[in-house]
Amino acid sequence: MIVDEAFEGVIDALAAPRRTFLKAPDAYERLLAAAEDAGPHKRVGEDDLATIFYSGGTSDVPKGVMLTHRNLVANAFNTTIAFGYCGEDVFLYAAPMFHLAGVGFIHALTWQGARHVFAPKFDPAAVLACIERECVTCMTSVPTMIGGLVNHSAVPRVDLSSLRLVVYAGAPISPTLLRDAAAVLAHASLRADGGKLVCRRAFTGRRPARRHATGIRRPRRDGGGSGRAAH
Repeated sequence: MIVDEAFEGVIDALAAPRRTFLKAPDAYERLLAAAEDAGPHKRVGEDDLATIFYSGGTSDVPKGVMLTHRNLVANAFNTTIAFGYCGEDVFLYAAPMFHLAGVGFIHALTWQGARHVFAPKFDPAAVLACIERECVTCMTSVPTMIGGLVNHSAVPRVDLSSLRLVVYAGAPISPTLLRDAAAVLAHASLRADGGKLVCRRAFTGRRPARRHATGIRRPRRDGGGSGRAAH
């Protein structure tokens, strides 16, 4: 298990037999440097399993969803078109990286040559400062994160004008919060994104969401989720 400095304090709590912890970046880089060069053991096909992501359960119960290499490429292609990513963008990753809300756009942005900025954890004050310092243009979040940002006392003192796009997903957002976010993030388009994980690619979206704050419809809670669960 690779653990960075921000989470070093949880290692003892996670200790278990046959579990090895590598502290990033130093221990991880030393391990790579000591390893022999080796090619892939077999040819990877586009329909082979690439990763397992965990859904937030927006349309059904939370689940682990298996994504292929084809899924990841299709998602990168579709999200690039949908959100207009380009090489001038600066994307802030403030959501957990094990979830698609955190890492769902990384392939599309790398494809376009954009710059990646990572927050060790979500802290509203630190994220607001990072947006101003790094001139962040795009980010993704869940509604609770948006609420933490737009209601923070530091908002009047930071320049958020570089933000052009804030994508939210993972849970419904209230009309009140959407209106508040539109007022605080006046230069940004607020875009809803849903169904990407369980449908394995960019699937649904609302644009620009801040102009339709009263038209939000809650997702069905009677099942109907798609995607192949990982058991």
